[in-house]
This record gives sequence, structure tokens and C-alpha cells, in this order.
Amino acid sequence: MKAQKIAIEISKKVIKFQKKFTNINYWLIFN
Repeated sequence: MKAQKIAIEISKKVIKFQKKFTNINYWLIFN
């Protein structure tokens, strides 16, 4: 259970990072 919770937290952070990264890419492309 503990390992599963850690994995969920990591995946949430990864998703947040990917969203930020995509936003930066859009900004670079359109500006």
C-alpha cells in the first residue's frame, strides 16, 4: 500500500511537470 501511494504521488508530479513543459513549448512556438 505504501509503495502504491508513493507511485501515485510521483505520477502526479510527473503529470504536473509534463503540463508545465507543454505550456513552455507552446509559448516558445507561438512567441
